[in-house]
Amino acid sequence: MKKFLLSFALLAAATSGFAYDSATSGTTYYGSNCAAYGLADGTVAIYTYYTTDGQTEVTYPATIQVYDGETLTAEYEVSAVGVSGWGSTYFGSDKTYQYNGTVTSIVLSEGIKTINASAFYEMTSLQSVSLPTTLTTIGDYAFNSCDALATITSYATTAPALGTDALKGKASWDAIAANCVLKVPDGCTANYAAYTFDNTQTWTYYDTFYSSHKIHELTYPSITTAGWSTYYNTYGYKLPTGVEGYIIDWTYEGKANLVKVYDAGDEVVANIALLWKSATDLTEETWYTVEALSSGGNTATWPTYQDASDQTQYYTNLLNGTQTEQTITAYEGSYYYYKLANDGTKGLGWYWGANDGGVFTNGAHKAYLALAQSSGARSFISMFDNETTGIGQIANRQSSNGQYFDLSGRRVAQPTKGLYIMNGKKVIVK
Repeated sequence: MKKFLLSFALLAAATSGFAYDSATSGTTYYGSNCAAYGLADGTVAIYTYYTTDGQTEVTYPATIQVYDGETLTAEYEVSAVGVSGWGSTYFGSDKTYQYNGTVTSIVLSEGIKTINASAFYEMTSLQSVSLPTTLTTIGDYAFNSCDALATITSYATTAPALGTDALKGKASWDAIAANCVLKVPDGCTANYAAYTFDNTQTWTYYDTFYSSHKIHELTYPSITTAGWSTYYNTYGYKLPTGVEGYIIDWTYEGKANLVKVYDAGDEVVANIALLWKSATDLTEETWYTVEALSSGGNTATWPTYQDASDQTQYYTNLLNGTQTEQTITAYEGSYYYYKLANDGTKGLGWYWGANDGGVFTNGAHKAYLALAQSSGARSFISMFDNETTGIGQIANRQSSNGQYFDLSGRRVAQPTKGLYIMNGKKVIVK
């Protein structure tokens, strides 16, 4: 993910500042597996992409390079897909109309600004589309009747303008597909979900994306080689593969335990701050993609003690979090604020966010600790510190040397799922 984001940024920079050759309006150019048409502003619009037999993915390039033999003679900037007034684009060596093809995925490179009218009209094989940050306009009927389209990923923070029936389905008077998911940048749901009465020209045609909970905000958190990180989101999401989710819960003795409440693939409830733990040892910092269900649809509930006889007892969680970068002031003067860090000397643990433990700025989608100053909290707390107000042991399924007791003090020889006391600590058995 890190390499992808870096290359995405470099490509955007390259397409914005490089001096390309100026195309002649009305002239046809061939290069980079494409046929393109010169526009009045000196850029070109691609109207044919020459695919190979069985090709399933097409990436429309930011430029087309024209060669004379092995000599590069010109390079033209691509600003559009499809030519205004020409109708649909073509694929294949023989200009096969797209609904007869095998292409299921289309990616538009950074720099492309326009998808012209009917560019992908009735492309029944199309399942996914990736739109760049530079895209500003999607023309009339551009994706009309693309009823197999299941995913639209847009990296533009401002929603591209839609032409008439650009996302209208053929099978019904609804948006392209009932199960289509719209993926947008972090914090941009409102830019795509604004409702107007002109439904055929909005991203929420008949409000389908919004009401059916199909807008997902994308974030890219990471875990370092230390194996731990924090994450917070005001929306529900699915925990990525290879990640476990923990909260910090008080014990009866005023200590705190790490408690695993989520496994990889679990739905995570909205508004819960978590410690993320890599399920395997990491040799380098690893990035993950989180699709937050920003318009609802998540069915998860706040973690409980998992006691089959009583599902009303919920865990408390010492972790708090912020959706955006934010200065923490809610408990100013009474609490110390901590962030997860590793200074290379003391190791991984909770450090004061500011030099005096006071007000500090917490990062976007990051968790923090707020501990009462009266508790004698220190400026550094180890991840596995068993002292009071420290972070205690991880609650495990089994004990090698302790005995289990229920909350009434009765010994339990074979504990099942639920909350127990073991070695004077509250533990969860999963």
